[in-house]
Amino acid sequence: MINDLDSVHQMRGVKLVLTAADLSEFGDVPCEIKRKNKDGTPLDLIDIPILCVDQVRYVGDALAVVIAESQSNAEEALETLDIEYAM
Repeated sequence: MINDLDSVHQMRGVKLVLTAADLSEFGDVPCEIKRKNKDGTPLDLIDIPILCVDQVRYVGDALAVVIAESQSNAEEALETLDIEYAM
């Protein structure tokens, strides 16, 4: 769960912050990023959402997208996100 998105929205240079909840009105938005297995062969991913909805599956799973005036503004906003994981 991502907490306190309002403070991230108000950060310097941040234009937009999106989570899976923001994309829900568009229905299922599949991830089209091509991934590879450890041996370099293509990894077939089925029904993986572009942003995590209720479950994080692996390290690097996308939880949010930040659009900002600069890369440093976006990185700062992403580092500020308060993310709570439940086991």
